[in-house]
Amino acid sequence: MLKFNRKEFKDTVVVGDSIEIKISGKWEDGSDFEAYDYIRVIDPGIE
Repeated sequence: MLKFNRKEFKDTVVVGDSIEIKISGKWEDGSDFEAYDYIRVIDPGIE
């Protein structure tokens, strides 16, 4: 699960867009990981 503050991104995306995201980091054992996914930009109507 990825969580982020939508107020920080709302001016950089357009409702209806599909955006590729890449997450990278290290596991507890020190090995690297990368994950890719797409998110769809929606307007839930809350600030």
